[in-house]
This record gives sequence, structure tokens and C-alpha cells, in this order.
Amino acid sequence: MTNQDLYKVAEKRAKAKLGFYIHATVYVLVTVFQIGINSFTTPDEMWSIFPALGWGVGVTAHYLGVFVFADWQIKEFLIEDEMVRLKQMQEDVRER
Repeated sequence: MTNQDLYKVAEKRAKAKLGFYIHATVYVLVTVFQIGINSFTTPDEMWSIFPALGWGVGVTAHYLGVFVFADWQIKEFLIEDEMVRLKQMQEDVRER
């Protein structure tokens, strides 16, 4: 890999990490705000746990995609596979 290729990969990973950090920060702020509203308006009903849990699943999936499964490069594999198929189709058309 050239330095330019490495830079592109590093830039892509940095953007993904920054996106997760922003997502997690917004999640925490909104959840705290909802808990505050819930505590003042209806303290006997803890409804704020439901959006926190639902959104928490999304934050967890985002974390897994950025930090756990990032090196799997599934998208790149699928792109390469599709390029092989398209090249084969072009060769088949030329042979006819």
C-alpha cells in the first residue's frame, strides 16, 4: 500500500470513530435530559428507560461496526466480488 492508500484508510477510520463519538455523546445528553424530564413530570412512571434502551441498541451496533467489525472489510470484499462478476460478464459479451 502506498502512503496515499494508507492515508485514505486512516481517514475513513478516523471519520467512523468521530461519528461514533458524536453519536454516543448525543445519546448520553438526550438520555440524561429525558430522565430529567421524566423525574420532574411523572416520577412514578419510568418511561425514559424505553427510548434509552432502544437507542442504546443502535449505539451498541454503531460501536460494533466501528471498533469490532471494522477490520472485516465486508464492503470491500463485496465490491471486489462484484467487480470480478462484471469483468466476467464483459469478457462473455466480447466473446460473442
